[in-house]
Parts: sequence; structure tokens; C-alpha cells
Amino acid sequence: MASDVRACFGAHILDDDFAKSKREEYDASGPYHHSVIQGLIDEDLLRRARTEIVEELHFTEKETDIYKVNQTGDLANLDGLPEEEAKRLKSLLQLRNALYSDEFRDWVRKVTGCGPLSAKKKDMSINDYSHGCHLLNHDDVISTRRVSYILYLPDPATPWTPDFGGSLELYPVKEPHVPESVPSHVVPVQWNQFTFFEVQPGHSFHSVEEVVHPTHSRLSLSGWFHRLQPDEPGFSQEEEDRELKAEREFSSVGSLTSKKFMDAFEEYDEDKFGGPPLPGSPMSSEHVRFLAHFLNPAYLTSKIQSTLFEKFGDESHLLLADFLRQDVAEQVEKVLRAKDEEDGLVWWMSGAERVGFDTVRIQPHGVGTSLAQTPSAEDQRWTLHGPPHRERFATLKVACTPKNAPAVDYASKASPLSPVPSSPADLLEILTHQLFPSAAFRHLVANLTQLIPMAARPIRVRRFRPGLDYTLARSDDEAVMDLTLTLTPDVIKRARQAVKKTVRPQGLGAKKKAPALDSLQKGVLSKADKDKLEEMWDRGDIGGWECYLAPHEGEEDPAVYQSAASRRAQREKEAMDEGDAEAAEADEAEDDDEDMDEDDDFDGVLLNVTPAFNTLNVVLRDEGVMRFVKYLGASAGGSRWDISAEYTVGAAEIEGMDEAP
Repeated sequence: MASDVRACFGAHILDDDFAKSKREEYDASGPYHHSVIQGLIDEDLLRRARTEIVEELHFTEKETDIYKVNQTGDLANLDGLPEEEAKRLKSLLQLRNALYSDEFRDWVRKVTGCGPLSAKKKDMSINDYSHGCHLLNHDDVISTRRVSYILYLPDPATPWTPDFGGSLELYPVKEPHVPESVPSHVVPVQWNQFTFFEVQPGHSFHSVEEVVHPTHSRLSLSGWFHRLQPDEPGFSQEEEDRELKAEREFSSVGSLTSKKFMDAFEEYDEDKFGGPPLPGSPMSSEHVRFLAHFLNPAYLTSKIQSTLFEKFGDESHLLLADFLRQDVAEQVEKVLRAKDEEDGLVWWMSGAERVGFDTVRIQPHGVGTSLAQTPSAEDQRWTLHGPPHRERFATLKVACTPKNAPAVDYASKASPLSPVPSSPADLLEILTHQLFPSAAFRHLVANLTQLIPMAARPIRVRRFRPGLDYTLARSDDEAVMDLTLTLTPDVIKRARQAVKKTVRPQGLGAKKKAPALDSLQKGVLSKADKDKLEEMWDRGDIGGWECYLAPHEGEEDPAVYQSAASRRAQREKEAMDEGDAEAAEADEAEDDDEDMDEDDDFDGVLLNVTPAFNTLNVVLRDEGVMRFVKYLGASAGGSRWDISAEYTVGAAEIEGMDEAP
């Protein structure tokens, strides 16, 4: 039997001398101990197993706040297959059994120095990371996992290059149980490469970089070796209790509900800002004049405020389009677009001779911030906000709080936006530090919601850079009002302008010379790629949308739901399996008609808000309701920009709103 197991592995892999050398490498590795083995499995066996995987197994698209991947079921369940089906997976079963054999588990123990590994519990699946798939920062601590592993199975006929994405990123910790915002070590994908490490609560932080190639997939067999189970010899309940305690206190899953990383609410200084605004009361002429420097004047009328209040009372949610006045909005859009172009985040403006989805690249983690390789003066004013096992986005270094917000001179008639700044940091800082914390703005919010903003978390500019940024689902233990001013420029409009245009040569009969193409139009994007990009945005495949979820009820993975695209695909498959093409078409039409802002068909999803420009999103979030911004894909074509504010609120009973004189 031992010789049969050895035959499944590459030459000398299970030899004691090889294990000893890998142990030395393991102990010397960083940012935490890990090992990378080339050629782990016998070449012929692995190729046969890959063929069976591709031809025989079914993959299901799975998506949560933390990942997007196509995945098979647990291969531990293959033992229950009928004989004929098992024969079609003969090599895959042989591979699985070799990995969980006594010989290989003993070898893993020798290399890692971990404790005993369960012979009973198998935990593995095949993951297909196709275009747009990713796995965000976490430490893998769930249940009784002890050692995490990945066996890479990309197409051996097409060597995988780092430009395709899909690399394993390892993060150091900057303080106990808190990872740095950027990885310090990257493990590229390679055929028949085996990477593994001991799972450690609050320490083994890692992520899988998004796959950006439109056709090549990062196929892998991944799973875990588990601690001893209660009915196995050598199991210690005392040791298990210690493991569970560490998991609760330090794991990345546990930290999602921890108050340690949440900003505290800060009360407004009544001497500085005046008393809390009374909902429904007329706004003073000074407040109206101040807000008129920033906002669409329609929102400053009592009639509109009353109408919106009734809508908010029914839905606990408002979407206020064209919120900033037009000239301010135009300047905001101009400077934000220019910043994305400057940072290389508009991939079809690379200046390359050939541009398409296969040329999309994930930019360095520090892009657009003080961590950039050569930060500009503008970059120096931006930093990365984290930690990444909860969230990551670029933000201004100085966030606004009720304590550091400047007092507004309402007697002055001068505009804070005169002239309108050309620097993104300058312009956005005025909005965050003057508009949002002002008594006038709080009064407007009170009139729109009949709720009094009492205390606030730091008001932040958030820049979600494509291929890099996100927030993971979290909740509060009290009701919170979220105000999010979304400032994402229209990517599709820009893509349409960038479509390659064919200019016919002009002959003798031409009345005028063919017009020259501007720099944006010089062959930078094909119409097919523009259409594909537009479809991806419409389907939500790009990400960047903000999601509100019903309170978590104890699933193993938080925030489990299916995306609109995956749900549609599943419906179509079910209909086709039943031979009902008409039903599939009907479902597709139904989905196309759905309002993406409010989609009740998601499991647990209360509200989805797609990225937009110049729209204020107001949401009263009940206790326990989770909120996150989905990872923004590298193909987005620009950043998701917003200003985010969170308030505790009080209520007042108002008989009615008076008309302004």
C-alpha cells in the first residue's frame, strides 16, 4: 500500500531527506511559515485527474462579500458515488486518497511541525478562478482546520504568467492579529505546484488575486487537513477548547463582529454647531444660502423635502439623483476622471498598440496613495484604510470628525468653492470637512428623514480602486443612518468615446479632409470590448455595488448570497435541464426588468445600490443589518468614488412641515 501511495507523488517527495530540507525552508519563510513544492504529484496521474475534472465535474458559481469563484462540491463525498460514476473519476479519487493518506499526512506534519492531522475528515474541492474571480484577505480559521493547501492545475499546455492574476498573496501582521494593508510575499501560479501553511488565528492572512485574463482559468485543488476529531485516538478536548478560544478571539471571521476596528461615534459640540436640528422646521436663509453653494437648489425647497420625507418614511431609503449643483458636479467628475487616468486605472488609455480585456492588469497596491512607488504631491495626501481583513480603500489622510470640523461662518456670502479646486484632495476635503458636518446639512438631512443626526463616525472619502479595494460585511448593534454621496464617473460613457473609429481615406472627390482622431480615440478600444464592458457593468459582474443584508443567522460563511448573474445562470440551467427554453427566456426577461437598487430575490439581500455619479444614498440601517461594498474588479475602467457618513439618530414627532416663505 505504501508503495502505491509513493507512486502517486513525484520522485523523492516523500523521502525523509527531502522533508528535512523543506522543513528548514518552511522555518525560514515569511511573512509566516509556508512551503511551496514543485512537481508534487506524478505527472501522468495529475494530467489524468485534470482531464476527469474538466470533463466530469460540475462547477457552481459562488459569490459572497469575500469571494467569487466557480467550485465543485466537497470531494470527500465522492465515496458515495455509484460504481460507474466512480470509474469515470478513478484518477481524481486516487489523487484525493494519496493526499489524505497516512504517509502524506505524516510528511506534512514533518515539514510544518503541526499537531496530529485527522485521518477521518477530508475537506477539499476544485476551484475554478475564471475572469473576475477572487478571494479577499482572511486567515482560513473556520471549524477544525489545521493546514491549508493548494494544488495548482492550470492548463499545462499554456504556461500561466503573473500578468494573468490569481497569485496567492501573503500578508504580514503590523500588530498582533492585524494584517498590513498590502502583501509582502506573492506565490505565482504554476502547474503541479503545491503550496501549504499552518492555519493560525489572526496570523495566516492571505488572499487570491483576481484572475484578469478573459479566457484562461486558474484551476486548483484546494482544501484543509483538520485537527483530530472527537472519535479519533489522541483527541484532547482540552486542546480543542484552547483552539476554539483562539478562533473566537483572534480569527478574521471573529473580527468582523468585533468592535475593536470600528470607529466610535462622536457627539457634535452644541456650542460649535448649535443644538440638534428640529425635523420639519424651516431652514434659515443663512443655511439655505450656504447649502446653495454646493447642492441642487431643488432639494432646498420645503415642498421637495416634504415629498422625500414621505418616501423615506415608507421605505427607510432615499436615492437623491443630481444632488450636487451642476457646475460643482462637473468639476468633481473632471478631476476624479483625470486622477484615474493619471494612475493608469483606465486600462484602455494605456497607450499600447493593442488594447483589450487580455491586457487588463492589476495595479500595485499603493497606487494613488503615499505608498505609490513614486508618489506625487496629490498622492501624498491619500492613504490606505484598513485593516484588509475587514476593508481596504484609499482615503484622505485627514478624515472629518465633529471635533476637527471647522465652524461655518454663515454670515459670509462667499462660496467655499470659489474658485472650484482642481485637486481631488482639495475639492473632496471641502465636501467632507465643510458641507457634511455643517449644521445646515444636518438640518437638511433631518427634514428629509424626520430623524436627528446626533453623533457621527469619521466622514471619509472612499476611493475603491479597480482590482484592489472593498469592504466586508459588518453590522452595528444599534440603528444607524448611512449617507453615501456616490461620485463614480460614468465609465461606460467614457468607454463609448474611446471606441476605435475607422476613418476612410479620402479620394479626389472628397469635399474635406478626414477629421483627425483625438488621443482618446486612437484605436484604444474595440466596439466588441466596449459592449462586453457595458454588459459586465449592467450584470453587476464588475462589482463596486453596495449591499445591505438581513442580520446574519449563523451560517459558516457570512453574507452568503448569489449574484444576479449567477442566479440568472442557475435559473437558465434548471430550465434547460427540464427542456423548457421558454421558461429560461422568461426568467431572463424578468431579471432584466428588475431594479438593481432593490432586489428582493437575493437571499437575505435587502438593498443593492449600483455605483453612480452625483447621487446621495440615504439608508436607515436597523440593528444587525450588514453592509458592504463589493470588491471592484480590475476591468472596471475607473475607481468607485464616494463620501461616506454614518450617524446615530434621534426621533422627533412633527405634526407637519411648514412651507417656506
